[in-house]
Amino acid sequence: MNSRAHWTVLGECFGGRWRVWRFDEPLDMRDALGRRHVTRDVVVSDAHTHVERLVFPVMAKRREERDGRLSEVVGYPAGYVPVEVEGTATLMVDGGDPSTVEPDEAYLARLWARWSEEEAGHD
Repeated sequence: MNSRAHWTVLGECFGGRWRVWRFDEPLDMRDALGRRHVTRDVVVSDAHTHVERLVFPVMAKRREERDGRLSEVVGYPAGYVPVEVEGTATLMVDGGDPSTVEPDEAYLARLWARWSEEEAGHD
């Protein structure tokens, strides 16, 4: 895999519990239920009730025309898809599992490797 980072952070909300990242190109991803999501944006979310970090696709709430070009207006928090594409869901009753939490960049690297056109090895 190319060592260059293929994503940038767009911002955060909920006191830093959500970090929104944008990939260089749209990724054609499948979520945990097998549904397809084509987007450049994902949110890395830390649970507030237990130790858990999951990644969700972020879909544009609306598209706007600017200077003759179509641009996406990312809608978060309401614009995310509530089924994870990366990370390990843990049990709140057990307090979560700290061993499953990784830096944001580890999740992003796996998503890029699996779903980007540049890596081109995906289904």
